[in-house]
Amino acid sequence: MKRFRNLLVAIDLSHADRLVSPDLTPPNRKAVEQGIWLARINRARITFLTVLDLWEHTRHLIEEDTAEHETVVTTADRVLRGLVAEAALHGVESGRHVVQGRSGQEILREVQRGRHDLVICGSRRHSTLHQMTIGSTGQTLLRCCPCPVWITVPEARTEPSRILVATDLSPACLEALRLGVTIAQLSNGELHILHALETSAERPLQFSGAGLQESAVSHDHPRSELEEILETHCHSAEVDQLPIPPRFHFPVGAAEECILEAIAREKIDLVVMVTAARTGWRGFFVGNAVERLIPRVPCSVLAIKPAGFEYAVDCE
Repeated sequence: MKRFRNLLVAIDLSHADRLVSPDLTPPNRKAVEQGIWLARINRARITFLTVLDLWEHTRHLIEEDTAEHETVVTTADRVLRGLVAEAALHGVESGRHVVQGRSGQEILREVQRGRHDLVICGSRRHSTLHQMTIGSTGQTLLRCCPCPVWITVPEARTEPSRILVATDLSPACLEALRLGVTIAQLSNGELHILHALETSAERPLQFSGAGLQESAVSHDHPRSELEEILETHCHSAEVDQLPIPPRFHFPVGAAEECILEAIAREKIDLVVMVTAARTGWRGFFVGNAVERLIPRVPCSVLAIKPAGFEYAVDCE
């Protein structure tokens, strides 16, 4: 199944006190490897994008110093040219863009301009806390990017062997299941499907962004009914076409904790979930479950929006 055709790999070249570093950090190196792997097996095209996200004062000083400005831009372009050459060695067609501006906004503009169907970017981790730092750019993409966003971690397998789809069984999560099936087919991996059975005493987790009364199911539904809904979703997503039968999980407890426990227990490489969004980005739950969960997830994350999602480029 060739799901992805036009990939955007966002590269952050800033490092420590350097505006542009000629060497990729581990998160960015993983994003490149992930993009090349996906492009190769999908016969897709990659655009490598780096945004020179400079403070206004710094940008003014650099623009006044023509030599310094050319050095920064030239160094960034040289790094991306190297990535284009690397992709070519794997038989992958690619291009490159170096732009200036706010990272989140410029990535969204490129998604819109280039009609990309997937954005891949690297995360950062605190060395002592082992927690992901997605930063403002990552938050912007989770909230506003209309196409799926794959946030990689340096430790992740480039070809995921175990994929977890977290679902609240609402219609919006059907697309997450389809995407999980696609990745499992591409990697010949094992698909895990999880729905947490939350009690009334636990805080509800709405991946789809539906209101409590709008949610397709609730913790009060009997398990047989939940399994029937999931069976319908699995049939629609063609789960039966997978080379390895999927594994189902119905843990009891708060969804966030159940997801983290399943990731650790099953050694998950990639978790797929729907970010919570109503109509338009202004309806997004700031500090929602996905944003709370992602900094705690030790694996890569593939986040998608519900069907009909609307966004604005200036949503930072």
